[in-house]
Amino acid sequence: MIRLLTALTLVASGLALTITSVATNSTPALAATTCPPSPSQLDNGGFEAPVIPNNSYRLVNENAVPGWSTTATDKQIELWSTPFNGVTAFEGRQFAELNATQASALYQDLPTTPGQTLTWSLAHRARQGTDTMRVVIGSPGASGVENSRFSDTTAGWGRHTGTYVVPANQTITRFAFEAVSSGSGNPTIGNFLDDISFGTPACVLATKSVTPEGPRNVGDTVTYTIGVENEGGSATSDVVITDVLPAGVEYVAGSLMAPGTYTAQTRTLTFRPSTSPNPPVIIGPGELVEVTFQAKILPSASGTTIANFATVAATDGLGITDTFNTNSVSTPVPVAADVAISKNFDPSEIASAGTTTMSLLVANNGPGIAASVTATDALPTGLTVTGQLPSGCSITSGTITCAFGDLGPGVTVLRQITIAAPSVVTATSYMNTARVTTTTNDYNLSNNASIAGLAVAALSPAHLDIAKIVTRPNVLAGDLDSVLIGVLNSGQTSTASDLVVTDTIPTGFAVITANWHSDANSGVCSITTLISCPIGILGPGSTAVVTVSGQTSPDLAPGSTLTDTATATSTGTNSPTAQATITVGANADLYLRKQSVSNALAGQPLDYTVVVENIGPSTAYSASVSDALPAGITVTALPQNCTVTNQTMTCALGDLEPGDIATLPYTVELPLAGGTFTNTATVTSTTPSTDPSHASDSTTTAVIPVADLEATKTASKDSAKIGDTITYTVTVTNLGPGAATSVQVVDDNAVGGLRRVSTSPSIGSIDPTTGNWLIGSLAVGESVTNTITAVAIEVGTVANSVFVESANPDNDGDNNTASATVVVAGSGLPATGTNSARLLGLGGLTLLLGGILVLVSRRRTTA
Repeated sequence: MIRLLTALTLVASGLALTITSVATNSTPALAATTCPPSPSQLDNGGFEAPVIPNNSYRLVNENAVPGWSTTATDKQIELWSTPFNGVTAFEGRQFAELNATQASALYQDLPTTPGQTLTWSLAHRARQGTDTMRVVIGSPGASGVENSRFSDTTAGWGRHTGTYVVPANQTITRFAFEAVSSGSGNPTIGNFLDDISFGTPACVLATKSVTPEGPRNVGDTVTYTIGVENEGGSATSDVVITDVLPAGVEYVAGSLMAPGTYTAQTRTLTFRPSTSPNPPVIIGPGELVEVTFQAKILPSASGTTIANFATVAATDGLGITDTFNTNSVSTPVPVAADVAISKNFDPSEIASAGTTTMSLLVANNGPGIAASVTATDALPTGLTVTGQLPSGCSITSGTITCAFGDLGPGVTVLRQITIAAPSVVTATSYMNTARVTTTTNDYNLSNNASIAGLAVAALSPAHLDIAKIVTRPNVLAGDLDSVLIGVLNSGQTSTASDLVVTDTIPTGFAVITANWHSDANSGVCSITTLISCPIGILGPGSTAVVTVSGQTSPDLAPGSTLTDTATATSTGTNSPTAQATITVGANADLYLRKQSVSNALAGQPLDYTVVVENIGPSTAYSASVSDALPAGITVTALPQNCTVTNQTMTCALGDLEPGDIATLPYTVELPLAGGTFTNTATVTSTTPSTDPSHASDSTTTAVIPVADLEATKTASKDSAKIGDTITYTVTVTNLGPGAATSVQVVDDNAVGGLRRVSTSPSIGSIDPTTGNWLIGSLAVGESVTNTITAVAIEVGTVANSVFVESANPDNDGDNNTASATVVVAGSGLPATGTNSARLLGLGGLTLLLGGILVLVSRRRTTA
């Protein structure tokens, strides 16, 4: 329930109300940047206490309804619970009917600050036809001020709001609701009331955080969380958040966990912190709402700190919008670079035992400085280095290593090495790969390898050789990868014509681009069920390279292998083939969040919501949520595909693709004994997780216990004479199921005919001012007594009653009251004077009680 706060005035004269009507002060207050420390608040604004059974109604004495008083002469307040007579509460499960046993008003007296502007809100509905009520506000003991009057039908609940400026010197304000008329024409039927709030305007504070905290690399994804909390005394009427993403990040589409839009042109997210796609956003006092979204770090952020804040526009019940910025959060981004290498042999065809120049061209495409850049080239068996190596290069066990140190952005370095071929009796070809690395974060690994071919042969016809490598032989499901295919014409004199390179596409690999280039030309490959690259002419000793870029399917199971075959065909030549294999692993980051309220009443339903999102990159197979429910909590409404065994709820989510979101709403019944319940939900999958800390979330709910207090009262004798001593025994028992606190017994000390001599409670004390018996705490099953001694001083029937109450909800108010009756006789009137006035008063009271009983009987029949 969104709790709101307010104050009213009703002045009773007999059974009538005197009310003065004035206009509502509509002067808006400034939007709050700091919140009042002690906003006024109504108690029990949703009539959720005391708890009554589902699908029923009860007439409850005002003393048993926390916070509320009534102008009804019988002090009865009528409560309904969903769905009695087909009416559902506007909020929670209970609501009140103003026309209980008579047309009356409900009110509360609250401390207020003169000059303070307060807002109120309530839900109203007719029981039959059209019902009319009004809101009256003012100082207790003075004429009330009609603040608003409105009517609603049975079509549904109407929402009504208003404002009130506290006059000078008014530190206590009465906030009252009066039944004006009912569509039924029956003064005991009409004017349902629910979800009342009254207090200082909404005051919204917002904070922003980023996870993971600390430095993140280019290409990483960060999650921003915006927390919006209403610390005012009444609900908001709307909240809109805008977040302009800073340069250097890119919004991850679909990651916003709230209804909203992203405008790419202005890089702006606009959303409301709510699960509902429609405005307004109502955030109740003390309520906190959190919204998350994700952004990917771009290369342009290299070496910078990304700072981000959100702008919140919060509108309170006065219609005033307060626009402010959250705190700024920062993410340092270490320097990133994109190093690339290309290599070639010149010439690429040499004679047996000949030499050629191998060129290694290393570049840093930026944006940052690439540190400790190193190129390696494992020479094929048979090829050797001849002559002196360039500065910074060395060779060990046939592998050339060239250290380039740190390279600034845009810097290109060339290293040329003379390579000698062995003496061969037949034509021989060599496919050679060079790789480059850096200790700086390299966000693009597709250009970190280069392949070139060298033909060593005598004069011969055209002959094709082919080789195939994978840039990243081991990837995760859903990752990007690329394949290089090199084709060499190792013939020394003949040209290969009509050359076409084809490559099969393995299942589970989606091709994005395919291009080719040779010593003389370049072009784009066609992509259908396979890749086809029409290279055409390839001269003697020339090499053509095909580059295929694509993405592995996120659905691939860990351990899957993707193997495809490349084939080179040309007129009048051989048709060589080559294969390459990608080994696929899998990782799925399952992100679970669990929500519920932090405080609840025993015996009421409590709603939990579990949201699971697969952040990727791979599909999460056989995802399942388990929720170990605390002892005493029973699930009453299960989501689909969920079961409960031994207090553990298990929900099968099936397979979740990257970006999939599963929502599990469910309802539990809280034990009447109350307690504090911490509940943890965990999501698992057969797919390994990249961050297991995201897979669990907990909520803690404090439940106020129900305590059924029973009072009995007995007298030592049924009849007595003037001057006799009578002993009363009052017994209070806690029937449970929970312990009771702040227990006290209110004794009807005003009844005449007796003079109290002494009281002797078994525990606690007697308040010397009120005469109430202050018991304190009472355990389940515990009984305590109070012995009262009195002397009869007047002739007549003396009826004396007691009423027990506590700070806990009481699920049976019928046994809270007890009484004892003693008839006092004598030979004449007591010395204090005649008793005719008292006898006439008792007779009138008897007639009044009889009339009320007839009215209650009729009321239950019509209900």
